[in-house]
Amino acid sequence: MKANCAIESDMRRIVLTVENEHGPIDAFFCNAGILSVGNVTDTPNDEWDLSWKINVMQIVYVSKYLLPIYEKRIMCGGKGGALIVTASAAGLLSQPGTVAYTTTKHAAVALAEWMNMTYRTKGIQVSCLCPQGVRTAMLNGTDGGPAGLDGVMDPSDVARITVEDVVKGKFLITPHEQVLKYVRDKGNNYEKWLKKMGKLNSVMEERFTFSPLSLPHSRL
Repeated sequence: MKANCAIESDMRRIVLTVENEHGPIDAFFCNAGILSVGNVTDTPNDEWDLSWKINVMQIVYVSKYLLPIYEKRIMCGGKGGALIVTASAAGLLSQPGTVAYTTTKHAAVALAEWMNMTYRTKGIQVSCLCPQGVRTAMLNGTDGGPAGLDGVMDPSDVARITVEDVVKGKFLITPHEQVLKYVRDKGNNYEKWLKKMGKLNSVMEERFTFSPLSLPHSRL
């Protein structure tokens, strides 16, 4: 099935068609995403708009039609289901050189967190996947730039870890183990963390050319 994740009617069609013709849906993965590379001063407005629609509103559109299906199923004595949001480690931390991507992935994490705390007591699971570099078309054959500093993972390994953690009922899924350490460092001393990130940004500007990753419509 083809669909444009930036269009609500397409997401409604996907959810309802799968549920009615192939369902019931046990788990739905909001995995589409785009990478926009640039600074706050040079990222075009249309890239901001598209990043917001696909990285954030896609999740809203899916949830709008999926969650009522889960709730109705539970009310009828059945089981709910799971919604898995693919965000990014950039949504927990920040990624140099990708202001629109980083901002919208933060929003995706916040949205997943809100839905988890809102629906968990109702029998619906919401999980949030936050990897660093993954060997997909989004990296465009590069080493991942700043997202690849801790290594680029194979999609099959990320998928395996994700499924295992979803089965365990976990909310936050971080295939790269270092991410949780970085999150703790950020929480323990925000100012110190920001200084480190500032230095990292300077190093990245010198060592990496962001243009190979500059694919405004690059999909996960």
